[in-house]
Amino acid sequence: MLASTPSLAADDDSVQERFPKSALLKGLADGVFQPQVQQFARQSQTWAQDWQHYCQHPSAKGWKQLQQGWLATARQWQALEMVQIGPLIERRSQREVNFWPTRPAQIDNWLKSHDALSADALETLPAAAKGLPALEYLMSLKPAPKGRRCAVATWLARGVAQEAAGLEQDWRQGYTRQLAEAGQHPEDKVFLRTDQALGELINLMIAGMDFVRVRKLEKPLQHNRDEQDALDRIEAWRSGHSLSLLEANLDGFSRVFFGMDGPGGKAVGFDDYLDGRDKLVLIRRTKEDLEEARAILRNLKGKTMQQAIQRHPAQLEALQTILRRLQTRLENELAPLLDIQLDFNASDGD
Repeated sequence: MLASTPSLAADDDSVQERFPKSALLKGLADGVFQPQVQQFARQSQTWAQDWQHYCQHPSAKGWKQLQQGWLATARQWQALEMVQIGPLIERRSQREVNFWPTRPAQIDNWLKSHDALSADALETLPAAAKGLPALEYLMSLKPAPKGRRCAVATWLARGVAQEAAGLEQDWRQGYTRQLAEAGQHPEDKVFLRTDQALGELINLMIAGMDFVRVRKLEKPLQHNRDEQDALDRIEAWRSGHSLSLLEANLDGFSRVFFGMDGPGGKAVGFDDYLDGRDKLVLIRRTKEDLEEARAILRNLKGKTMQQAIQRHPAQLEALQTILRRLQTRLENELAPLLDIQLDFNASDGD
């Protein structure tokens, strides 16, 4: 926990905030959100360069490096995806980076055509034919890519890197300050009050948890006789990394709630504010839920989502229950404590 700081009364009961909301927002902006965006930008840029090098000098080692790079890039995105705030929403980054299910037929059209792989063409490309899922599809084809397929993959990887660079620039040139200093710059017309920024953040945390719970667990667990439709309900089924990406989603939530490790130590998280309000039980229960969820994923390590659905559905159902519990805790405990009006709750996603 970070050292507490005196502040004004926090609510109608005159409870004293020993760690002010303004310090929470500044810590999250400077120590969690911007560093995560920077990491994603660096990783995606490196991976795009790896594609260019591989296409010029293909090798088994280079191909393995690209496979590892896909997972590293995807996991960086998944941490961001859990709480999509600010530029991630404004830029509609989800559609550019991680729209799924991908549409192989649309990607195949580019493999067959001789059209120039330009930046303008990338702009007009449907969301279902670009981003990390499209690259996963291209990498699943045999043999390893060369020629036109390698060029298309490099083009798409550059598109992910360009979107990541745009995100990083938007955070660095404005949004980090707007969130960190919420309420201090009414001329920006972004956050007129600290509570407004916190309200948006909490609502987005709830929406992110609901998205992961419903889209990545509930929907895949539903029985479906159409095999392809059943597979399309599973994120990253071609690479077999569905459960690893779920783990990265939980990492993203944990960094916001408990702070993110960095060169200067642990950044601020919601636990610091809650500790200042003596809400230790809420901190402990959230930590226990995350540990239980991670334990389930460790038990399933080495298995694909398809295998887990077929052989271990009870564990996935238990994981789904934990995420719902975390979501409900955000709605019924954290939001009221911060006097937040919810725009989203669990029933909206069902």
